Amino acid sequence: MVFVHVLGLMVFTNTVLRRYLLLVYGVVIPFILCWLIYAWHGHTHELYVNFFHTLLNLESYQFLSYKALAIALGTTVVLFAISALKILQVLVSPFPGKDSETI
Repeated sequence: MVFVHVLGLMVFTNTVLRRYLLLVYGVVIPFILCWLIYAWHGHTHELYVNFFHTLLNLESYQFLSYKALAIALGTTVVLFAISALKILQVLVSPFPGKDSETI
């Protein structure tokens, strides 16, 4: 999968190949080091089950109920609306200055 991304970046951008190889190196080396540590201790099956299998697992899990999700999203929207209205209020109201003193 990383190879496809790097190939796409190489084709559609004008960056040098060295940067893409560093990108691949930075992504692949942590996985290799993790595998080496598990292999050293003889637990490669646990690495496969707990890491790679969970990445490829297509079962869906519901960690939040729809009510909790609606409350969290609603709270976010309300707080965004309040802040946006405050910003608009500041932008619309006249700033105190020389023009307001002449009245």
